[in-house]
Amino acid sequence: MEPDAGSDKPYNTLAGPPPMDKDLYHALTKVDIQRVHTTLTIDDFDYITEDVRYVFYNSGTTEISVLPLPAMRRKAQRNMKVEDFRNRKLVFIPSSSSADILSKASIHILDNANHYLLQEQKDVFKEINDSIQSKLSEVFKYKPKQSYIEYACEQISKIQEREHFWTEDFLRDIFLLTDLLIQYRNGFYRPLINLAEPLQPRSYTLIHFSAERVREYLQDRKTRLKFNLLGRFTFSFAPEIYSDISNYVRIFAPEGLVIKNVEFVIKPKSKENSESEN
Repeated sequence: MEPDAGSDKPYNTLAGPPPMDKDLYHALTKVDIQRVHTTLTIDDFDYITEDVRYVFYNSGTTEISVLPLPAMRRKAQRNMKVEDFRNRKLVFIPSSSSADILSKASIHILDNANHYLLQEQKDVFKEINDSIQSKLSEVFKYKPKQSYIEYACEQISKIQEREHFWTEDFLRDIFLLTDLLIQYRNGFYRPLINLAEPLQPRSYTLIHFSAERVREYLQDRKTRLKFNLLGRFTFSFAPEIYSDISNYVRIFAPEGLVIKNVEFVIKPKSKENSESEN
């Protein structure tokens, strides 16, 4: 018998793996980033290679095969790839499929949160729940309309306005969905990857992500002219800096160039949508 999506009991492996949306539900609720190593290599005026290694930990009791990477902005890039700790190339789930998986996983979050409510609270939550679910399939689409996201966030705000009315366990689950919606409202998205082998309960895994990013500010003619005349230019970047975990950042310049006068402007934000400018 298949357990409920909200259950953290192990699945019966003889019955096959769980559907991807239930797998993602457990990943969203039980998997955390423990460490981030970022290496930025300045390739030339046009491209910089961003190389990030994430250490994930599964605190639950269910193995997980679908893993959401941290929230990212859609950027001009090339040669994007993701590998596991054995250097096996992993598959990015296409945006059309990931939108459906994210939508259904979010419904699992809402349904599981509902179980923590008394009948009086369920009566109030029903209309909010139905309103949010009606927009989820649009929220997670590739380049979604902002109006759908704003509507879903407005429904969430109705819960926050009466925070003391709800149970603590209910709010814990709702805040997971709140963070997800805020990420999309702020222009981020959550890439989903299919692991070559499941992340076992109470276990760690390392995921290696890399991409060549287009650095449009380096294409400016004034920047090139300044470099040709003075032999230097100002380089700025926004690596992922997460609060409450270990962060390591290193930068490699092209051969023959030296990095000088480094200045840091740190603006710590949450794990989901943090961006720090340096």
